[in-house]
Amino acid sequence: MIICGLKLTHDGSVALLDDGAVVFSVEMEKLGNNPRYSTVTDLRIVPRLLSDFGYKLTDVDEWVIDGWNGRESGSITLANFGEPVELPVAPYRESGPEDSLLRPGHRGVFSIGSEDRAYTSYTHATGHLAAAYCTSPFAVDGEPSFVLVWDGGMFPRLYHVDPGKGIENGGEIFPVVGGFYATAAHHFGPYRRKDEPRRVVDLSVAGKLMAYIGLGQPRPEITAVLADVFRQRFEGETRTAEDYRAEVGGWGIPFDPSLRHLHAFYREVRERLDGTGALDVDVLASVHQFLQDLLLDRLTTRIWEWKGAGPWNLCFVGGCALNIKWNSALRAHPMIRAMWVPPFPNDSGSAIGTAAAHLIARSGIRPVGWHTRLGPETGPAPEAPAGWQASPCSPEELARHLHRTGRPVVVLNGRAELGPRALGGRSILAPATDAAMKDLLNRVKQREPFRPVAPICLTEHAPEIFDPGTPDPHMLFDHTVRDAWADRIPAILHVDGTARLQTVSRDDDPVLETVLREYHRLSGIPVLCNTSANHNGRGFFPDVASAIAWDQLDAVWSQSTLYLRRPVEDGTPGNGLSEDRETLAGTFRSTSVADAYARRVPYPAAVDDILLELLGGEPRRVLDLGSGPGTLARRLAPKVDNVDAVDPSPAMIAAGRSAPGGDHPAISWHCRTAEEFTPTVTYGLVVAAKSLHWMDCESLLPRLWSWLSPGGVLAVVRSRRIVPWRAAERQFLSGYARSRPRADIVEQVQRQGLFRRIDERLTEGVTVRQSVDDYITSFHSMEAFRTEDLGPERTRVFRSRFHELLTPHAEGGELSFTVMGWVTWGRG
Repeated sequence: MIICGLKLTHDGSVALLDDGAVVFSVEMEKLGNNPRYSTVTDLRIVPRLLSDFGYKLTDVDEWVIDGWNGRESGSITLANFGEPVELPVAPYRESGPEDSLLRPGHRGVFSIGSEDRAYTSYTHATGHLAAAYCTSPFAVDGEPSFVLVWDGGMFPRLYHVDPGKGIENGGEIFPVVGGFYATAAHHFGPYRRKDEPRRVVDLSVAGKLMAYIGLGQPRPEITAVLADVFRQRFEGETRTAEDYRAEVGGWGIPFDPSLRHLHAFYREVRERLDGTGALDVDVLASVHQFLQDLLLDRLTTRIWEWKGAGPWNLCFVGGCALNIKWNSALRAHPMIRAMWVPPFPNDSGSAIGTAAAHLIARSGIRPVGWHTRLGPETGPAPEAPAGWQASPCSPEELARHLHRTGRPVVVLNGRAELGPRALGGRSILAPATDAAMKDLLNRVKQREPFRPVAPICLTEHAPEIFDPGTPDPHMLFDHTVRDAWADRIPAILHVDGTARLQTVSRDDDPVLETVLREYHRLSGIPVLCNTSANHNGRGFFPDVASAIAWDQLDAVWSQSTLYLRRPVEDGTPGNGLSEDRETLAGTFRSTSVADAYARRVPYPAAVDDILLELLGGEPRRVLDLGSGPGTLARRLAPKVDNVDAVDPSPAMIAAGRSAPGGDHPAISWHCRTAEEFTPTVTYGLVVAAKSLHWMDCESLLPRLWSWLSPGGVLAVVRSRRIVPWRAAERQFLSGYARSRPRADIVEQVQRQGLFRRIDERLTEGVTVRQSVDDYITSFHSMEAFRTEDLGPERTRVFRSRFHELLTPHAEGGELSFTVMGWVTWGRG
């Protein structure tokens, strides 16, 4: 039997099942750079898509249309070859627990072209349920599972599916639509609006909020207000709540007046929080946590009362199942044995779901054959346009290009992914070793700077790098980046220390697995950045021509061909990763920064021992580039013949001269940049301590090698702080920090062929005690937290909030933590 499923409203799509397996599912947004969430505007697209995959209209045995907004029935307006038509369909959900989800909500006749065709329509909730269960491993194994359906216009609804017994309906678990989350953005934070629209204006805002709340933290006092207003307006025995439940039933937005009530909810929350000092970002973080706790509590209570303690299988579907933090919290609950979220949990899976619903209504509950890459084919490969060149490039060669250049590449590989996540078919891949890569990708994609970039990782290495690191091939769960890897792959690290991981095995995607495996062999890192390849606000690039016309990146790979922008005549373009170094480095010329620098925790003494070992024979001369106030220069001076301390900041040089040991006769102070400095002697050792990333390495390093005496090396010195409050600190600081050209500078200069690493050493950890005030002050020595830039009021708030965060970790006003030194050395 051949079944064609149609989702005609937002996230419009056409899907075909042949003999119980998905042949294709094509979302309208993935055709011709269409806008996100595009509808099916004209039925003429249906025969075209069927033809693309070798089918005709007459081949289809059954036509099924997904239900839509309404209590008794729904209605959809579109065109049939230019002529307006209105199609009655099933309602949004079933009327009550006694209604069978597999009973059609409507049967009718429609036309495609001039031919009439009978169709069946099931409720929108039915399509979600079938899309989740029929694609799950539980269906394959014939196991029962709960299915939780929660989308933007529906209350969360619970069902139990058993292939041997059918579908049981557990009804709603609490009375609020999924749009509750996104509506918060209309009232708080960077997307706040003055009006109160009847629908969520930006359907992508929920995902943006999930990223933004990493900058804040849930507050118990805010959560208490949310819970009280929720009870008063939605769930309690108040007149307001009773009127709400009589008027709103989760029948779809804007059929239900849901958003009017949600706007009133958030207005009252804001009024009650006014004057309390609550920050919008903390309110949004509290909304997220409140809903997560509510969902976990009500779901597990309903399951326990209905079926017992379990543990049980659970499928989660609907737009709310794109919330990776809720997914992870559900999966971690002891009542959940195993959890499944399809890669198309939102309405992008509804065409598959409504076709699957018809299949199981006809032939019993069963799995549907499918895999992730059943979207449209990549368009034909073009000739390289003017200014570009094309050459054969295998997946292994693509990995070598990524490793050698350190630059992002648009990858269009075979058929597109099902659902909203780019999983290697329509992706931008890039090395994750430079924190500035996230800034670059957000900039070219016109995204907010707080938005994270996802990692892809070889499945077998994921547990080493991520916690839990379980196989998650569809990027739908939250994982914590382990501390040992946080500094090695900073581009994929969100401000709260987590990442939206996609694991990759050969079974998932042999091409992507080959790229990752070769990159791992070259770099020792089995991780790359992955973000979607698309215009801002539009679907994936359909072809190479679209990616090249986008004109934001210099490389596109498709079907074993690499398209590269030709270098401009006046030089090779830079790597796109650095901000204006001179502008940012200039912040260190501030007197306040130099004063705060004295509060920085010094390198462990073992760093000096390593450097003196590297210095070796005669002459014992050291060049300290970017010396700051001479933290290392002053310690080395009594043990060597001469130290030239070079720094462009007069304030730093003055601080160094006046500090203990700053007047040692072996130290010569030079107030200039490393690029301006011209030595008159050679050195047994050149040191760059947390400074190389501020320098123009492409011009400096080739000159620097001639400054070394035989056997001399360049030593890059860094340190690592191990603090129990690390995740909270990172989350807090990200609200103030701006991007800067730092990350793993050693990896970067190695890729550029400017530096050949000989070895590196990490010192033993040293326990440090420091007062809370001094610890906070040390951050004012960093370019992102200068008091001049923060201003008096923001500095006060910064210090107060930071003090609040740190105080629980202090004893007698002092913090205790561990510091390790990290020295990497090499030559050109």
